[in-house]
Amino acid sequence: MAQQSPDMRPEPKRSVQLIKAALALPPTDEAAFRKAAGLAKLAMVVEGPLTGIDPEKLAQEHAQRLYNQYSPKTKLRAGLEAFVAEAAKVNFSAATTTKGNKIVFTDPAMERAPAATKFLYRLGKAPTAAAVAGAKAWLAELR
Repeated sequence: MAQQSPDMRPEPKRSVQLIKAALALPPTDEAAFRKAAGLAKLAMVVEGPLTGIDPEKLAQEHAQRLYNQYSPKTKLRAGLEAFVAEAAKVNFSAATTTKGNKIVFTDPAMERAPAATKFLYRLGKAPTAAAVAGAKAWLAELR
């Protein structure tokens, strides 16, 4: 067999770059990730084992990051935390006035508040406090 010329020698750095590029892809682009991962595997077969990098560990870490980001538990926790934070912003003693056919807040800051804040204001202090207590209990259970 003919010897390989110096320019045909495999570069282990290329495999590392391909693996890192595959892991940097957005998690929603599964086809591109599979293609990049396949290229990285092919490069590893051609180039031999990599030193210092365990591709299985990289894949497991990537899978764990995706699970942590998109798991229902994470989404639920984020939603409950957002609700508790939004409920803390409600000023239940804010005054309202009538303008035309609408009831508006006299405080411009409260008038610019998001719809969720206004909904909690209309709901009332006691029901909102009960919902916040339930959300906090659920958050404690999720941790």
